Amino acid sequence: MLISYRWLAEWVPGLPEPGDLARLMTARGLMVESVQPQARFSGVVVGKVVEREKHPNADRLSLCKVDVGGQVVEIVCGAPNARAGITVAVAVDGARLPGGVLKKSKIRGVVSHGMLCSARELELAEEHEGILELDTSLAAGMDFAAASGLDDTILDVELPFNRGDLLSARGLAREVAAAVGRAIKAPYAVSALPEGATPGIAGVDIENPEDCPRYTCRVVEGIQVGPSPAALARRVAAHGMRSINNVVDATNLVLLELGQPIHAFDLDKLRGDRISVRRAREGEKLKTLDGVERNLVPAALVIADASGAVALAGLMGGEGAEVHAGTTRVLLESACFGGPRVRQGSKALALASEASRRFERGTDPAAASEALSRVASLLVEFASGTAAGGILDAWPGRAEPRRLMLRPERVRAVYGVNVSDDEILISLGSLGFDVPSPGARPLEVAIPSWRADVLEEIDLVEEVARSRGYDAIPEDAGSVTPLFSRVGEAERFRTRLRAALLGLGFFEALTPALIGPEDLPLALGADPAALEAPVKLANPMSRESSLLRPSLLPGLLRALARNVRHGSPDVALFEMGRTFRAASGALPDESVELGIVLCGARHAGGAGLGSDLVDFADLKGRLEALLEALHVDNPTFVAYDARNFHPGRAAEIQSGASGLGRIGQLGADGLKRLEIGSPVFVATINCEALRAASRSAGEFRDWSRYPSVKRDLAFVTPAGIESAALLATIREGAGPLLETARLFDVYSGERIGQGLKSLAFSLAFQSQGRTLADAEVDASVESAVRLVEQRHGAKLRS
Repeated sequence: MLISYRWLAEWVPGLPEPGDLARLMTARGLMVESVQPQARFSGVVVGKVVEREKHPNADRLSLCKVDVGGQVVEIVCGAPNARAGITVAVAVDGARLPGGVLKKSKIRGVVSHGMLCSARELELAEEHEGILELDTSLAAGMDFAAASGLDDTILDVELPFNRGDLLSARGLAREVAAAVGRAIKAPYAVSALPEGATPGIAGVDIENPEDCPRYTCRVVEGIQVGPSPAALARRVAAHGMRSINNVVDATNLVLLELGQPIHAFDLDKLRGDRISVRRAREGEKLKTLDGVERNLVPAALVIADASGAVALAGLMGGEGAEVHAGTTRVLLESACFGGPRVRQGSKALALASEASRRFERGTDPAAASEALSRVASLLVEFASGTAAGGILDAWPGRAEPRRLMLRPERVRAVYGVNVSDDEILISLGSLGFDVPSPGARPLEVAIPSWRADVLEEIDLVEEVARSRGYDAIPEDAGSVTPLFSRVGEAERFRTRLRAALLGLGFFEALTPALIGPEDLPLALGADPAALEAPVKLANPMSRESSLLRPSLLPGLLRALARNVRHGSPDVALFEMGRTFRAASGALPDESVELGIVLCGARHAGGAGLGSDLVDFADLKGRLEALLEALHVDNPTFVAYDARNFHPGRAAEIQSGASGLGRIGQLGADGLKRLEIGSPVFVATINCEALRAASRSAGEFRDWSRYPSVKRDLAFVTPAGIESAALLATIREGAGPLLETARLFDVYSGERIGQGLKSLAFSLAFQSQGRTLADAEVDASVESAVRLVEQRHGAKLRS
């Protein structure tokens, strides 16, 4: 929020210097991001052109003699409107302009001692129609910024989202007044306006009071649409708005001044004598002021006359009832529209405005008529208008002021400072809260209409803390009872899991919990039911953030893709976070999961190690090492076939009869979505299931002092047989002497036969108490071979 220091000083006289004010506001929770002069130039003065003649060496240049106060200097100028007798803005030698420092220079053989400035060169306007011509009453030599009212300071204040009342000069002035201990006073007086019926409008129909708690309007006749007075144009421009004409600028001034959006309709273009505030209808269209014809949706709220929609309520007016140069009668609208309804319409139509920004945060219904009268007075003053009749006011959502009970001891306990009861009342009273007299009990506080964010007692406690300044809270808050919590078993396990993953070369990532519908195909391995009916937000900020993630993989894969696009193709990421699934209750089911993505070179950055890409076995090997580090008993990888995985390269991770998660290679559709050419491997693991399957410590086994005996076995099996099944059978058949067994080769080809494959295993036998004899090793091998042949129909390969 941009706010003029001079404007604040008009509301609250006697303010400290801008820098001191910024520090004071920041201490009260309103962080001031920057304090900058309004004019982006210095050394520019008012000058009088006393003589103009043709440049001796250039046809399109003039040589002007300019009085800059006390001296006349020669300046070369190329503007077509340069002539004797005009008053101009002159950048003299050494002046600082937005484009840099100006120095006198020789132009076509003649020394120019300055520059006659245009509005664009001073960044006062986008137009460049020649040099800026000023009021001839200004004296030569005056500082141009001061003479034109630009000697101001602009504060850029970062505002909390729930403080819609601060999106105005008056709202910020309330806070500033409380900070400096002064009273706030409006720097204007609203002229007396007539009462009675509103000509041309018989009534207002509001379809749903929740969508529109209050709607007020009145008519101003006889207006003359034209340029705004310089002071009005400067004020709206200083706060980031473009000056358009005196009518629009008047409505924008009140929006900036009071935080209440106002819209002006050309009354002669409205049909019928009633205004309707309703939801848009299917198939209804409206061409808005930006020239776009929009297909409306029922999520949007519209203002309608007898012919249909004429404006998008809280968003933007329609072109059909736009105020133009020939407008003579306007209907001024000042309403309070429901924030959720305006936000839904804004997102559905991809349309936002200064008005919607305020309605979404909440406007003050009680201020609607005040703002309406203020705009009408401005049009009387600046547009030669005449207020006709009185205000038409429909207020179905009128409510009594909200009241909250406040316990002083609660303030002291939370705040940590021994603040007295009277200080509490003074703090709240300075912010506009209606507080009881000193000594009254209980403390019942009436909430002002503009503070829609204050809903509970704790909000009042925060207001007391803000009023005294957050920097006043002592570092050692002795009266606050410290709270301690013990680290639970689940958190200790996640710490072990995180350490193991970091040791395996993965980097931890944190990705948003919100995804869009287009991300669902990237949720590999998620429950199909969670993908078909994902958890939707009731009021999303955008389509891309409208769902709660059913899996961590969409966010991780998007992060992987960004790394690859920015020249970092070797990616190994993991994340532990919550995933969500729709449930029968009001809230979704949540679970903590581990997500892993792997892509790139097997030996990234290793000199002389080759450039082979990682494959399925790389991620499987790292997961096996992870499960071993967590002491998971007998983990297995069982073939798994699912949508969006690469065919034949996916497995379910199990421990006994328990499923832990899934691992696989991203399919072609996923690679296309991410625009990645290299293979990508992913895994998802349920952290709670993994914790249940792991042990906190492994069993110690001493190293055997006796040599091991190795045997290699190769079996010819049907192509559908899994190596994991054969390994389990080999371990069962070989008995206790078998120390390790692993697959080291898979072969399929003409020498084996169609529909068959060869699986080769390396076995190691060892005893803790003796050297094994060949005969007993041979017996274990024969037992394993016999069981494999019986159970799987495999044949030992010769």
